[in-house]
Amino acid sequence: MFVTSFFLFIFIFSTAFAAPGVPTLLHHQGRLLNSSGELLGGSSGTNYCFKFSFYDNSVINTGSKLWPSVDPTKMTVNVKNGILNVNIGDTSIGGDSLDFDFNSTDEVYLNIQVASSSGGSCAGV
Repeated sequence: MFVTSFFLFIFIFSTAFAAPGVPTLLHHQGRLLNSSGELLGGSSGTNYCFKFSFYDNSVINTGSKLWPSVDPTKMTVNVKNGILNVNIGDTSIGGDSLDFDFNSTDEVYLNIQVASSSGGSCAGV
């Protein structure tokens, strides 16, 4: 009885608070390492330039790009001790507006491009 009640509580609770529509921000957390496996960014943090896009295939340079429709814009993201936290779709840090309809396909793969910044900025990179 408890299991059934608990399941119904979770189902009703999550259904009641589910937000309809397309998310405007998608939080992503990751680790950035060099080819030797060392964490990048240092203890004080370093800015890197990131481009995020969605594809319909997990193999790099294959498949169709699903979002954004143009070349992704560069986002300046601070990486500290190898850890990055970013909101994909955050236009205040240079990202593309997240208008992708996640209900349009069953499989979506996140593609991430990264480059070192120039003087802490992605302008000209």
